[in-house]
Amino acid sequence: MILILLFCISVVTSALTMKYNGLKSGDILLSKNVVYDNSNLYSVFRNILTFVIRVETDTSFSHAALVIVDPPWAETPGTYAWQIEVTGPRIIPLSEFIKDNPGCTYQTYARNGTRSVQRLFTDEKLRSLHQLTSDARYDNNPNDWLAALHHTGKRHSDSFFCSAFVGYILTQCGVLAEDTNWSDISPRDLSSDSYLHWNHKYSKVYKLQ
Repeated sequence: MILILLFCISVVTSALTMKYNGLKSGDILLSKNVVYDNSNLYSVFRNILTFVIRVETDTSFSHAALVIVDPPWAETPGTYAWQIEVTGPRIIPLSEFIKDNPGCTYQTYARNGTRSVQRLFTDEKLRSLHQLTSDARYDNNPNDWLAALHHTGKRHSDSFFCSAFVGYILTQCGVLAEDTNWSDISPRDLSSDSYLHWNHKYSKVYKLQ
């Protein structure tokens, strides 16, 4: 019985690996139609915030993260999502990022960078960015959010919301133009080539799940 269970786990793990092995470091992850269950005040706040992002930016995308394969600081090799959370920057296994979590449902989309993008995400560069952002905090300042929605914010790197964090990493790696104001970047801005100056090409958005 134990052998059968282990076999089933192995098959599921292999299937997930095969499904997402096309993702490489620097690929962009976007969450769509994020809904929390309103079980507590924080969830209610997140639902309101998600609604504001979707309305003000005219998009259904409300969260962003980056794919990192075999992060040099990770204890276990694998494919991870690198994102900013309330506690700061964090990597989580991609399989955890793409599935619905307790109290939250959503759909995950991606954009693939070209090989030129992948070459920018060297271990040396990733270690440097990991160190630079290790003390960064989640930007929960309402003034920063409002300024970003109207593209009037000042660029800063001590705090980020989700898409600003992704924009910062992409700018530092040279994917986005050097003068990009990452503090103004919304998930919508990362969903196409229309809103930012990209130095390297990405695919169109497609659904992962």
